[in-house]
Amino acid sequence: MATWEVKRATPGDLELPLRLSPDFRGRGVARTLLERAVEDGVAAGARAFRLEVEEANPVARALYEKFGFQLRGYRRMMRRA
Repeated sequence: MATWEVKRATPGDLELPLRLSPDFRGRGVARTLLERAVEDGVAAGARAFRLEVEEANPVARALYEKFGFQLRGYRRMMRRA
């Protein structure tokens, strides 16, 4: 299963949460989803996009870099005990 959605982060900026089941990895599904999400975002008037990816996910990071996304910083994740 794969899902994506375009969420407004701030005026003109969109967040693109992508989730892909391990069963679908390595088939080009994430690339296709990202292409479509960016197209839809541009059509919705986005000037910038925001993605979050775990540092331990080099495959996703490489995909985003191929699309021209650049690392802008890190966010500390807090987990409940």
